[in-house]
Amino acid sequence: MAFKTMSSSRLRYDPRAVANLILEMFMHYHADSPIDKTKLQSLLFLVNARHLTLYKGHSPLKGSFEATPQGPIQPSVAKSFSNTIGHIYTYRARGISLATGAQYDLDLPSDEKLNDVIRQVLCHAGALSQKHLQAMICAEGGPWHYTICKIIKREVVTTHIRDDVIEKLCSKMIISLIADE
Repeated sequence: MAFKTMSSSRLRYDPRAVANLILEMFMHYHADSPIDKTKLQSLLFLVNARHLTLYKGHSPLKGSFEATPQGPIQPSVAKSFSNTIGHIYTYRARGISLATGAQYDLDLPSDEKLNDVIRQVLCHAGALSQKHLQAMICAEGGPWHYTICKIIKREVVTTHIRDDVIEKLCSKMIISLIADE
């Protein structure tokens, strides 16, 4: 099956298209491992965090993540996968034309830097259970925890997890992963 692709190392991509790419690559690296919409959100968050760290604050995604009690979510990805139940091996997010309401296939990014980051994340975290991924992503001192604390203290009026916070605090997530091993 051929996929339409788009590329540029400085573009910000539709997060649903990046989620679809993660699913495609996940099936290559972890064909026997389960993946559901929650694990996909976790892997997408890790891809974004890794990309922000490697490429000096440049996020590959349009939009931002939101802090929810269950962990960070990317709203457009959450909406696209909201009707899925269980494992999502073959499901792919689709776009919807605002003019006609017709659905269309999303172009997969063909950005080599992004592909490398996805490979790194899948190789290091793709086989982890969602329980381990959530523990790592929601670790004390990490970007999700920082944002949730700000929300609880009413120091912010939004649930968005800022890219600069992710870039600065993502090492706390990695330390949590190493400490659990």
